[in-house]
Amino acid sequence: MDELIRLSAADFDEAIDFMNMVFSMDGGGIDFPRLLPKLYQPDDHLMRCNYAIRRQGRIRAVVGSFPMVLQVGSHKLMVAGIGGVSTHPRERTGGLMRRLMEQALTDMRQEGVCLSILGGQRQRYGYYGYEVAGTEIRFSISPHNLKHALAGQKLPAITLKRLAASPLSRPLDGSEDDSWRQKAWETIRQWHQAQP
Repeated sequence: MDELIRLSAADFDEAIDFMNMVFSMDGGGIDFPRLLPKLYQPDDHLMRCNYAIRRQGRIRAVVGSFPMVLQVGSHKLMVAGIGGVSTHPRERTGGLMRRLMEQALTDMRQEGVCLSILGGQRQRYGYYGYEVAGTEIRFSISPHNLKHALAGQKLPAITLKRLAASPLSRPLDGSEDDSWRQKAWETIRQWHQAQP
């Protein structure tokens, strides 16, 4: 029989091994305590943020709901970050993630959480009311990146140039042709549809 529980410090090793295994199935390794040490420690308070389903005594799925306070002006808002969502590969399509997400969302409402955030597949989390609300893309290249990626290669000289203004950065004062707005809207729509 399935048991939906909140984890404790006693579950730490098993839960971390489980999540690391699930998130490493694509060939890239992950170590949650190393990646997010503020969230993943053998501590009852922190581990209680993780919901799990046990089947025959073994963890089969996990969803983390991590409380935070967001200050907007003088107002403090209770928010939660969803993370570590993982289901054992042999248990997928069995509704375990759905049960855990529904329980986490129910508890968030009861605890006065007004906003929750997550990264992940838009289509998957859309079932629970999540939608892309803001996206920022940054690229950074450090000497460390280049050292490993281009080891032993002779590189051509690189020149950085400021990009020309794009349709999305034009002034909205009506001083020029307004047709760029339609192009900008179309670009934004395409970006939105391309979200994973």
